[in-house]
Amino acid sequence: MPGGGIPEDPGPSRAGAKAALHDTPLEHRRLLEEVGTWSAEVQVFMAPGMPPVTSQGREVNRLVGTGWLVSEFTSSKMGQLFEGHGQIGFDVERGVALATWIDSEGAGLRTMKGTYDLKRRERILFYDERDENGELGHFKTVTRMLDADHRIFDVFQLDDGRQETPVMHIDYRLESR
Repeated sequence: MPGGGIPEDPGPSRAGAKAALHDTPLEHRRLLEEVGTWSAEVQVFMAPGMPPVTSQGREVNRLVGTGWLVSEFTSSKMGQLFEGHGQIGFDVERGVALATWIDSEGAGLRTMKGTYDLKRRERILFYDERDENGELGHFKTVTRMLDADHRIFDVFQLDDGRQETPVMHIDYRLESR
């Protein structure tokens, strides 16, 4: 420390980075699979029996530390710009996956909680949300890594018997890491 100042940051060593990754919980390492720029084919199901509304989008994901994935999503929805911002992580102490989401369609913060199925490479999150009439709806999201360059994301509305009605399906293809 020349002159008693703050020491220079030498940056992480390769060995240190590998050791840190090895000590990182598998749920956190799974987030690495989603880092990068992804093209998105979006289908929104407006009502049962109706064909979905389709659009194209793009998602850019980056890690903050080793435990949080930050997502920026943009698309055109019914001719209007749609923007969303999400954060996804895993609370090791409680053994639960956590996420937040905000977007250009709503003023609220969506908070989600769920689990990872590490063998299936699948994250399942649940949340509640009020519709325009004030009715509380229950929802389930499923993110599944099919391979290193392909993942899918589904949203289902759950009725009181936990029957699933599709709300949205996104097919992601990796563009770059």
